Amino acid sequence: MVENNGTAAKFGRILLWAVTLAFGVAMAVAGATKFTAAEWWIEMFAGWGYPPALSYLVGGLEFVAGVAFLVPRLATYAGALIAAIMLVAVVTLLAHPGDMGPLVPVVNTVVFAAVAWMRRGKRWRPGASSR
Repeated sequence: MVENNGTAAKFGRILLWAVTLAFGVAMAVAGATKFTAAEWWIEMFAGWGYPPALSYLVGGLEFVAGVAFLVPRLATYAGALIAAIMLVAVVTLLAHPGDMGPLVPVVNTVVFAAVAWMRRGKRWRPGASSR
């Protein structure tokens, strides 16, 4: 039995959007918690040896990039930024084992990088004419 390529392509687009929405919203919420639960995050960052206020910078970047990830023309850049932040999180959590393991940032790194790669053809390019 031959699968209809149009159906497979449609399923792929739906799956890409589902992953984009789920992970983009989750990252925006994770970034927002750096402000809503600021004391906890400041303590965590200090315990990892980072300046406590760095949690605000990371939270802001996570929030903005999580929202930008939902825009196809910005998803490549936002996904790459989040993947980079998550790689630092993986290294941090491996260097400072504790309650938080590196599994979530590893999964985030892979997913955000993969979606960024898949969206690369739609990315915004300075000076390029809009279609």
